[in-house]
Amino acid sequence: MRNIIEKLKAEVAENPSKFYSDSNQPLLDTLYWHYCEDEGIESPVSREATKQFNDSLNFLSVEKINEIYTLAIKMSIEQERAAFIAGIKLGVQLMLEAQDKR
Repeated sequence: MRNIIEKLKAEVAENPSKFYSDSNQPLLDTLYWHYCEDEGIESPVSREATKQFNDSLNFLSVEKINEIYTLAIKMSIEQERAAFIAGIKLGVQLMLEAQDKR
């Protein structure tokens, strides 16, 4: 277990999660902004998908674009909420397993 924890620490130290690539906010601030103020995590794939999504809407009226954006956001809200809750539960489960293996 200690080896896994050390590898995880090294991975996080080398590749910390970044919310918008230029962010240097502390972790708790980052979590707050992500889950309370809709500052999402981006990746090269998500940036490209966002660009393609925006490009595909350019021919529509502003009202229709807003309607589609609202629908897309509604579709992802429950998945985001479920993933957040699952992440917390997995963290607790990992802590419990680590304590049990001492």
